[in-house]
Amino acid sequence: MSSVTLNRVTKVHATSRSRRAASAGSERVWPGFRQLELTFPSAKFSVLLGASGSGKTTLLRLIAGLDDPDAGDILFDGEKVTARPPVQRNVAMVFQQDALYPHLTVEDNVLFPLESRRTPRAEAEQRAREVGNMLELEHLWTRRPEQLSGGERQRVALARAIVRKPSVLLLDEPFSQLDAPLRSRLRDVVRQLQRELAMTTIFVTHDQAEAMWLADHLVLLDRGDCLQQGAPIDLYDRPVSTAVGSFLGSPPMNVLPLHQLASHEWSREAPGPCPPEGAAYVGFRPESIGWGDGGVLTWQATLVQVACLGFDTIVEMQWQGELEGEFLSCKARHAGKPRHQAGETVQCQVAASDLHWFDEATRRITT
Repeated sequence: MSSVTLNRVTKVHATSRSRRAASAGSERVWPGFRQLELTFPSAKFSVLLGASGSGKTTLLRLIAGLDDPDAGDILFDGEKVTARPPVQRNVAMVFQQDALYPHLTVEDNVLFPLESRRTPRAEAEQRAREVGNMLELEHLWTRRPEQLSGGERQRVALARAIVRKPSVLLLDEPFSQLDAPLRSRLRDVVRQLQRELAMTTIFVTHDQAEAMWLADHLVLLDRGDCLQQGAPIDLYDRPVSTAVGSFLGSPPMNVLPLHQLASHEWSREAPGPCPPEGAAYVGFRPESIGWGDGGVLTWQATLVQVACLGFDTIVEMQWQGELEGEFLSCKARHAGKPRHQAGETVQCQVAASDLHWFDEATRRITT
């Protein structure tokens, strides 16, 4: 299996204009990639996470060879493949739409990529059956796509993609149109297959819970820029910017401007640092907020909303900041049933180890 490296890749995307947008005088512009540096490790499950328009699908198309970069190189295991056509890259791609051949049976759909490469019939049938067994397709072997459910069609599309043992498997939100229980089941199937076959896999999603669940390696994209990449827990626990902290998490990281926090809210007696030099914002996760005193950051707030989700509780709170007439707000998350009710005033605190400091100009982490 191959590692995939993007070395200073630039892709300038021309303005796209739909007929409806043109009639309204508006355009949807994607800024493109500029000198993008990324590495997807070999035999790992990598996830591209980002909002719509962040460039996730375009990035997959560049790796597959369906689009060409304007500058930079794409390398598989250190070898340049930038000029190679898709057929020479040994890459398989599964789209949101299954794109099965409607006139062929499930068996023939799975066999098709092997037959197109003139794989001996006996070997092709054996490999197709092995993959079909992995994805539990045996009982569907003689059916045509119109006789299958959405989940069954996507399993066939997966089988067709992996049967030829690609060096890189690309998955472009393959389960986005399925209902939640089926989507959850199929992503578990894909994750298990990736582990069994040790495939280099790159999976696109805009669902952060799905990304955190699946990824060995997580890449967070925003309008063509890589905000951060690495192990999912590293992005969650150690975001390099307010953009990363505010994207990951439900609710996301609370980010507050230091100039609006009253000076007495910083406990000089508590262990740990007060704001470092150059810091303009402080961030902390909702689950880091505790009740009572003891943290390096303490404040008193009124609870605006208390929502019980069954397994945990989300609390929205508000309090007067340093500037008169302006209020600060944040959200807390704690396990179990609600401990307080809306309208109550509570004492809150955050430990020094749970605080993140960000620069004013760049909003990146400060030390």
